Amino acid sequence: QSLPSDLQRKLSLLLDIPINITVEIGSKVMAIEDILKLSPSSVIDLDRYINEPIDLKVNGVLVAKGELYQVEDQFAIKIKEILTKEERVNLISRQYTRG
Repeated sequence: QSLPSDLQRKLSLLLDIPINITVEIGSKVMAIEDILKLSPSSVIDLDRYINEPIDLKVNGVLVAKGELYQVEDQFAIKIKEILTKEERVNLISRQYTRG
């Protein structure tokens, strides 16, 4: 489906703007006391299992879920699901009602 030319022109102004993309494989809440006890051999258990999807965030907003891959000597993400606008709004509203 083709976009109207005025919309394409406006969109083209944004296409070269960099955005911050973050891949989150898990998280952990720790007290400062416990953080200060960490050493180079420390292991931190995250809040996810190894077979759970990882989160892809754009400017801090969850937009997709995927799987972690290794490509040669680098990590990569394979997108498995892109969240709809409604799903993103529901996630944000749940975060604010919990906090």
